[in-house]
Amino acid sequence: MLLTYKKSVDMNENMELLENKIAYMSEEGFVKKKSFFGSYYIYQATQAKMKKHYVYMNAEGKHKFQSLVQSKNFNKISEISKEMNASCRLEVWIATDKSACVMQLQEYIPHNYHACSEVVVLKNDDAQPVINFVK
Repeated sequence: MLLTYKKSVDMNENMELLENKIAYMSEEGFVKKKSFFGSYYIYQATQAKMKKHYVYMNAEGKHKFQSLVQSKNFNKISEISKEMNASCRLEVWIATDKSACVMQLQEYIPHNYHACSEVVVLKNDDAQPVINFVK
């Protein structure tokens, strides 16, 4: 099941990064919890904690990722080459039981990262290619 948020993407628009948006995604089953040691996110369907990962890529990888989002098929995500300290990064939150992931592509524009894709939610088998790519 592929779910996307924020259909139109405009770099001039003030878009929040994924970490700020995930807290408002309770309708998809993602909830922010607070504890003595800080806050964390869980996927309610399985009660699994969400863990944040980053994958860095160049501009070519950015375009490949955006075409995968448009096609709504992430089976070819492993074809994107990872590159450390590149100008684009994919922020991926993965449930510890690997049952779901939430991701968003971000681009570095001095002095911060800015969202350059909508938020994508993948669950169950749809999430597996992305989880394997991140690991």
